Amino acid sequence: MHAARRLLYLAFLLLLLLLAGCSSSAMRFESEGGSYDIDTVTSAAPDDATILGKPVSEAAGLRHDALVALRSDSEDGAVLADLLTEQFPDNDRSVPFYAESASFNGAAAWVVFEVWGSQGGTLEHTRVWVFDRESERVLLTAAAD
Repeated sequence: MHAARRLLYLAFLLLLLLLAGCSSSAMRFESEGGSYDIDTVTSAAPDDATILGKPVSEAAGLRHDALVALRSDSEDGAVLADLLTEQFPDNDRSVPFYAESASFNGAAAWVVFEVWGSQGGTLEHTRVWVFDRESERVLLTAAAD
């Protein structure tokens, strides 16, 4: 009985470690974001991207995890995750880490920040994408680092 209790305790610790490891790649989504223009949107990125510095070879898995987290966040998050999947279906060198439903030049928009890197390198550059919520057109893409 004592050995079974130890085994159960070890299994529980392993589960906690696995869950902690998964949360580091999760995407943050704000349903009520800010109001931006071309001069302010690039500086809106939070500086807590936990995936910075990870190998680009891990980007596809991290991207998948981020999109799953976004889909499970809310209905708006699911719509945005579908848009990102449709717009960039084979993008395996970048990972979104923050998004918000915001206003851009007075129009309803999605603001998405991602990190990316060169093949064989690390995820070290930050880029912002702004999508019109109605038409789903790209309104802006720019370096944010």
